[in-house]
Amino acid sequence: MSERDVAEISDWIAESSLVELGETDINDGVSQRLNASGAKVKRVQVGQRAVHPIYVGIGFRWERRKGTEKGDWELQGKQIESTDTRNSPFGKLAFFDRRDERRTIPPDH
Repeated sequence: MSERDVAEISDWIAESSLVELGETDINDGVSQRLNASGAKVKRVQVGQRAVHPIYVGIGFRWERRKGTEKGDWELQGKQIESTDTRNSPFGKLAFFDRRDERRTIPPDH
């Protein structure tokens, strides 16, 4: 991926937000543009915390053959305290005051 590709994708994101393109469409567009630039993206997961009384987060998952699906994370009671929730990538962001979570994906994955 060249610097020009990065600049074009960045510009497209900025322009898309100005015309109020929806989150799902932006995730689709970025993922498709990454693939077109030669990045060979198989799936993309984007998530963020939400200031909401029921949902603690919102997420978008893009897969090459499916496009983007939107999901909300609703956690209540024992779910919040579960080991699975706390050890998940989102749990690390939500409960341990981390700004990001990065993982290396093996080449054969």
